[in-house]
Amino acid sequence: MIASRSNATSLPRWRVWLIAVRPRTLTTSTTPIMVATLLAWQQQVVSPGLTLLMLIASVMTHAGCNFTIDYFDSIRGVDSVQTHGPGDMLRAGLITSDDLRRAITISFTLALLAALPVMISIGWIVLVIASSLLALPFSTPQGHTRLPTTAWARPGVFLAMGVAMVCGTYYVHAGTVTGTAFALSCSIGLYAAAILHANNTRDAEVDRPRGKITLANMLGRTAAVREYALLVLMPLLVALLVLPLALRVTRLLEHCQTVAECNSAIPQSAQLHMKYAVLVGFGLVIMRISGQ
Repeated sequence: MIASRSNATSLPRWRVWLIAVRPRTLTTSTTPIMVATLLAWQQQVVSPGLTLLMLIASVMTHAGCNFTIDYFDSIRGVDSVQTHGPGDMLRAGLITSDDLRRAITISFTLALLAALPVMISIGWIVLVIASSLLALPFSTPQGHTRLPTTAWARPGVFLAMGVAMVCGTYYVHAGTVTGTAFALSCSIGLYAAAILHANNTRDAEVDRPRGKITLANMLGRTAAVREYALLVLMPLLVALLVLPLALRVTRLLEHCQTVAECNSAIPQSAQLHMKYAVLVGFGLVIMRISGQ
C-alpha cells in the first residue's frame, strides 16, 4: 500500500521506485514462465539457464510497461481523479518525467539483453513472442492509450500473458507445444484476464465519463460480475482447491459499493492467479516425482 501524501516525501529513494514498479503486479508476468517450466521439468526437458533469462526479461519488460503506462497516463491527465490503486509516483511529485523516461529505457534494455541469448539459442519464434508482449501496452488505436481502458484489453491479456507466455516458455524448453501446455496456457490466461476485469469493474463508474470504454462499463455491474465468475471458475476444473477464493472475490465484486470496497478485488484476483498456478505446479511436481 502506498504511503499517504503527507509522509510520501519521507520515503527513501529505493522505496519510491519499488512502489512505482508495482511489485504486486509482477506475478502476472512470472507465473506463466514458472508454470510452463514446471511442466517442462515434469517431462524432463527443462533448461534452468534459459528459465532465469526468461524471468529477467519478463520482469524487466513488465516493469518497463508499468513505467510507460504511468508516464503517458500522467502527461495525458488520465487517472488524475482516481486516488485508489498502488499510486503514481510521477503524479505525487516523487519521480520526474525524465526519471521515468530513463527507467523505461533501462528496463527495456535489460529485458532485451536477457532475451538475446534465448533468441540466439532458440530462434526467431522467441522474438515474435517477445515483440507481442512488448507491444501489449501500445496496441490500442490511440497509440499511447493504456490497454486496460479498452474493450480489447482482456483478449490481449489472455493471449499475451497466458497463451503466448506459457506456450512460448514451454517451446523454449521442449522445442514444441503440446496440448497440455496449450490447455494450461488458457487457464493461466483466464486468470490474468480476471485481474484486469476486476480492475475495470472497480473503475466502471469513473471510466465512462472520462471516455474509457471497457466491457465492464459497457455491460453494467451485473453482467460484468457474471463474466468475472466465468473467467475465474472455468479453470477450476484443474485446481478445485481455489474455488472458495474464486467465489469470495466474485461475491465481493458483486456487492461492493465504493471504490475502496471494490479495490481489494484486484489483489485478491492476483492472489487467485498465483494460487492456481502454485497448485498446478505442485501437481506437476508430484507427477514428476511419481514418474508419471
